Amino acid sequence: MSFRQLLRLPGTSCPPEALTGDEILDAYITDLDSRLLGSKYVRLLTLAEIRDHLEEAKARGIAAGLDEKAAAEEAVRVAGHPEEHAAEQRASLRSRFLKIALPSGILFGIWMGVWASVAPPYLGLLGAIVEAVLEGAFFGLWMGVFMAFIWPRRWLGARSAAGRPDEGFEVAYPRPMRRLSTAFFIVFVVLALVCLSAAVATLLKITVPGEIVPRWYYSFFLGAMAVLAAYVMAVTSPLFRVTADGFLFRRLLTAGRFVNWRDVTAVGTLGDVHPWIPSWNNWHAVKYLVYTHPGRRPRRILIYRDLVNADRFLQLVEENVLRNRGAMDPSLSIERRAVRR
Repeated sequence: MSFRQLLRLPGTSCPPEALTGDEILDAYITDLDSRLLGSKYVRLLTLAEIRDHLEEAKARGIAAGLDEKAAAEEAVRVAGHPEEHAAEQRASLRSRFLKIALPSGILFGIWMGVWASVAPPYLGLLGAIVEAVLEGAFFGLWMGVFMAFIWPRRWLGARSAAGRPDEGFEVAYPRPMRRLSTAFFIVFVVLALVCLSAAVATLLKITVPGEIVPRWYYSFFLGAMAVLAAYVMAVTSPLFRVTADGFLFRRLLTAGRFVNWRDVTAVGTLGDVHPWIPSWNNWHAVKYLVYTHPGRRPRRILIYRDLVNADRFLQLVEENVLRNRGAMDPSLSIERRAVRR
């Protein structure tokens, strides 16, 4: 198996969601898919866009008087050679990989280097530096491959009719990923309890002050990182069930809460509100909405673009924000660009 084939796992065959049912268009899409990199859902982002362009071009050809076969052939001709689109996708993934892998590896390497500097120097200074560099490189490579070639920037929901998005759908990660998130949360909590308990037990047995930092530093900070990761997952991993009247959202550690559309007051992106958020990890592109129940302070909910149906949900949110304000508000221009970006 070649390295290029490995970068197409999981899901090496052409996603059926990208096909149109037209033999000519599907042959073009299948050829394009064979040239793309990434998992099924990463490739689907490119394939779905090309599919929509092909279908629109075919519809224009039919409206101009061509039969279906001739319209499909013309749509494929206008679309250009599949390699042109594939080269653009591969270049985008390589750029995304470097933007994630390099900062992740450097930060993790620095973190491990700091730990090695206060831990018992069993490898010596040079050995500690080499170990930190290797661990940073491994972590950066893993993060870069996972976030660029396996995890999509957006999950595409089911296709819906053009115009106003459907009411009555779910905005969440696919069920396997929700189960994986729950498993991660449980593991983080257990790890935090074990590490913190070990740190406390070690401290109680220590009689020489000079031994405190080397012996409990790693356990304490590993436990603290686990607690922080569990907290982030608990408060920023919502599941939305959208209805005509509003939406029910649910977090990992909280009961469901219903928000009426009339209570939604704003929508935007974190990068506009917090310019200091770094761009390499995509946190600056995370969307949010603000709602206010009568008599309570405003609340903010994060909406990740890689949730299934996130775009449809954000469009509904934007429509209701405008409706609640009564008219187009100039102050919303930045937020509108953020949603449609």
